[in-house]
Amino acid sequence: METKCIKLIGERNLIWENRELKLNDDEVLVKTVQSSICDADLRAFRGLNMPSDLPAFDYIGHEGGGIVAEVGSKVHEFKLGDRVMVFGPHNSFATYFKAHVDNLHLIPESMPMEIGCLGEPMYVGAYGAYEADPCLGDTVAVVGLNFQGLLALQIFKKRGVSKLIAIDYSEKHLELAKKFGADYLINTTKCGAYEEVKKITGNKLCHVVFHSCGYWNPRYQEYWNLSREITKDEGTMASVPDMMSPFTD
Repeated sequence: METKCIKLIGERNLIWENRELKLNDDEVLVKTVQSSICDADLRAFRGLNMPSDLPAFDYIGHEGGGIVAEVGSKVHEFKLGDRVMVFGPHNSFATYFKAHVDNLHLIPESMPMEIGCLGEPMYVGAYGAYEADPCLGDTVAVVGLNFQGLLALQIFKKRGVSKLIAIDYSEKHLELAKKFGADYLINTTKCGAYEEVKKITGNKLCHVVFHSCGYWNPRYQEYWNLSREITKDEGTMASVPDMMSPFTD
């Protein structure tokens, strides 16, 4: 099967390439419906530092989904026509891509395709939020209101936390956080976030802090340190983004 795909061959240099896909017995061929861009893709595209433990970013694309077009002889989990979401570096920036059966999940029938194709990035935020596991009545802060941060904030709201604090540098992000249920908004460019959290909590700080600022964001270290500082003793800090550059102190 031939696919037309995007390949990263150098800094800010993408090309179209016709690529032959040979399906193994335990793999599935998917016709791409939608593929989204991750911060890691942007970082690779810009030629910035990439951790050595990440897979190669030449055949780019690890989010998205589509329709099953063919299955390997040992695949029994999927059939032709199934709607699936992909998890992992399978070059989803292509007309077709293939993936191991374990790296695909069915999109529920009731879920719109465009939402199902966001399964991979949504899972990151949801998994981190559930692992943080706030209790009813806890004070929770979300530090960094990117895609995962805003998703986690909505989960925390439904968990019944008593005080939900949204922290970011962007007024647009903070407006979204307010829309999604944040009780307190802190813009780190306008005030000292640590002191504001102390005021909100009566110096008790937060039971749970969800850190979601990494990848190529220049505030990744500032927000990591802030997250640690506002977590109370025996509290929980959860961090979901990759840190793409070493800390400087």
